Amino acid sequence: MVRSYVRKTKKGDAYTKEQLLQATNAITSKQMTVSFAARLYRIPRTTLYDHINKRRGMKSTTKGRNTALSPAVEKSLAQSLTIMEKYGHGLSRTEVLTLVGNYVNDNNLVTPFKGGYPGHDWWIGYSSRHKLSLKKPQVVENARKKACDPFIIYNYFDLLWETMTDLGIVNRPDRIWNLDETSFCLDPSKTKTVGPIGQPSTRTTHGSGRDNTSVLMACSADGKKGPPLIIFKGKNIWDRWITQQSEFPDTTYAATSNGWMEREVFVNYFEKSFLKTTNPSPANPILLIYDGHSSHVDLKLVEIARNNNVTIILLPPHSSHLLQPMDLSVFKSIKTVWDQRLCSWNRSHQGQKLPKQDLSRIICSIWAQLDTKIIENGFRKAGIYPFNRNAVDKSKFDPISLSRWEVSNTQENNQTTDDQTSTTEMYNDLVIYNEASTSTCIASNNNFNSNQASTSTEKNAETEILNNSKSFEELLLISMKQVAVEKTTRKQVTSGATVITSEEVINILKAKEQEKGKPKNNKKKKQSEEVVNEEVVNEEEIQDVIDINLNQPNENLNISFVSGVSEISDLLNELEREEEDLAEEGYMFRTKNCVDDWVLIKYKLEGKSAKSLHYVGIIKEVFDGKHKIKFVKLKSENIHSTTFVYPIADDIDEVSESDIICSLPKPTIGRRGQLVFGITFSQYNLKK
Repeated sequence: MVRSYVRKTKKGDAYTKEQLLQATNAITSKQMTVSFAARLYRIPRTTLYDHINKRRGMKSTTKGRNTALSPAVEKSLAQSLTIMEKYGHGLSRTEVLTLVGNYVNDNNLVTPFKGGYPGHDWWIGYSSRHKLSLKKPQVVENARKKACDPFIIYNYFDLLWETMTDLGIVNRPDRIWNLDETSFCLDPSKTKTVGPIGQPSTRTTHGSGRDNTSVLMACSADGKKGPPLIIFKGKNIWDRWITQQSEFPDTTYAATSNGWMEREVFVNYFEKSFLKTTNPSPANPILLIYDGHSSHVDLKLVEIARNNNVTIILLPPHSSHLLQPMDLSVFKSIKTVWDQRLCSWNRSHQGQKLPKQDLSRIICSIWAQLDTKIIENGFRKAGIYPFNRNAVDKSKFDPISLSRWEVSNTQENNQTTDDQTSTTEMYNDLVIYNEASTSTCIASNNNFNSNQASTSTEKNAETEILNNSKSFEELLLISMKQVAVEKTTRKQVTSGATVITSEEVINILKAKEQEKGKPKNNKKKKQSEEVVNEEVVNEEEIQDVIDINLNQPNENLNISFVSGVSEISDLLNELEREEEDLAEEGYMFRTKNCVDDWVLIKYKLEGKSAKSLHYVGIIKEVFDGKHKIKFVKLKSENIHSTTFVYPIADDIDEVSESDIICSLPKPTIGRRGQLVFGITFSQYNLKK
């Protein structure tokens, strides 16, 4: 059947199902003849004979052939889809078609579907019959979903009413204010353009659409507007940012490092602009309502508000889309006009970026021309003025929380609702519907083209149950079965800049696991270039060698011999790892450091980092176990460089003997006084 089919006849429209039932009942009860009933109800005599002789069923509610699935089964599917969408787990069109195909194949139903799965044409007819449509779901954060709790929302309204009553401003909308900030994109994106059908439309902009400017606006319940606060990104405020033709002479400006609201800026705006605009007093207090963003909460702000007769109520977290007047009506209207103004400005300034001065002028103009009724509607939708405790529609509440609230009807609830609870309740709804509704297991006609006569009414025909059938609810419950995500400990493989394949990752992890199985050796094994004579050395001889070489420095000390001895003896465990690594590089160790000796100093940092930094310097003075060191810095940005220079200002500090790692060989003097050490510092974190 073509999608654009138009019915050409009015056959079947002359009488209704009720008229057909009345005619057949009158004929069977012999109250009138077939001919008389046909003339009275305008029903063909052949149709009446067919129904009296039970050669046909009752009149169908549709024009044309029967549906592939019975009306009861289609209704069951529609109700299941509604339950899934209600809990935020709606199915796409493809998923619905797959679900129907699985239902048909599992129950061995005879349908005209190819392979048992319906196509797009079936979906068009089905969605039209049951008033379903494809929608782009609005993404709702989990935090916002939890915040839409009747226990939280109604507690807020109770607090609001109590505060307004205590202040005596229930019928004074001019004393009730709301403020909030929003961002204005510097490139238009919402305004639609006119163009030919079938061809894409483009808009030429200056930037990428990510450059935004924050603006704070305040208004009262009677439609009064406060001067806006425009926050630019920068360290200072420049004269070219401020418009001289503002329709709000008291417009305020600020600059932050990221262009966002900060506590200090908000406090200054409250003290210098908001209080000046509202003029609160003991006889005319102000109620200020806004969200509890971290930049809006400050102890200094609370003290200023208390001293100036301003009462602040913070909205419940993540509920501004329901309770904030500015979000409900004001900002959308402003940004619609803002986008149109940007389109006009870009048309006459091709390839140019909107100057901050023009940005301020346009925003102030839009804010000044905004209809006050839009602001009043925002307070009305939020239930602030006129006060309406039921301003938030119950359909927006979490179904589980709403059911608990309706049962308990209290102001506090000790139970908490988590994500799994909501999902479990959705399962319960499907299970209850599956068990209680007689339409959940209704079988479709196994013979799609059969027209058997039936003595029962259509309602009874729809409630026939096939014992071996699977319902849509059972299929949905199977697809929604929760799978626990196994949490594993992550393991570092390599640096982030390394390009690596999955096979290499597996090999590296296997190698690390094998290393864990090996016994640990706390001492770094060193391979000597010279072969040590394999002879038995007792502990006393080893200690004698160590004492001689440590107490009497000798430039011809055989480092390889000491290294070889360390491999066979545990007596060298007292030596520091730094000393062993330095010995490999050829450093000279001394038990006593003298003036004009070059040394390597280690500083241990405190705090979370808890790492060590190493510096190179020369000893200038020795006194009372302390050494006065004059430090040098790396010439290159590379921490592994061997070239050092003296800093512009002398860098001198006193260090203890324990901070000196080792002595260094005297450097050679290079060009422009550069100090070149013939060694490397690759194993140390040198300070640049």
